[in-house]
Amino acid sequence: AISADGQTIGVTSPRGGLLQMFAAASPAFSGHRGLLDVGGIAPSDDGFIATSGLGILARLNGAKTEQRQVDGLAFDNHVVPV
Repeated sequence: AISADGQTIGVTSPRGGLLQMFAAASPAFSGHRGLLDVGGIAPSDDGFIATSGLGILARLNGAKTEQRQVDGLAFDNHVVPV
């Protein structure tokens, strides 16, 4: 996914449990976050929204990550902004 401002590319690796970020202009590696079974990723107003097969919904904003467990749900690798 490409961030809303077009500056960052987000890529998920479900088996590795990582979300990697790259600068869109270079594309230099700019960081990563650990999130078990992460698959879905979509741009948000200020970063990315990511989902996992374990029912985790995460909001990534710069260096900050907020995670929420959604009991009874599991996400696949598709997230579509609405």
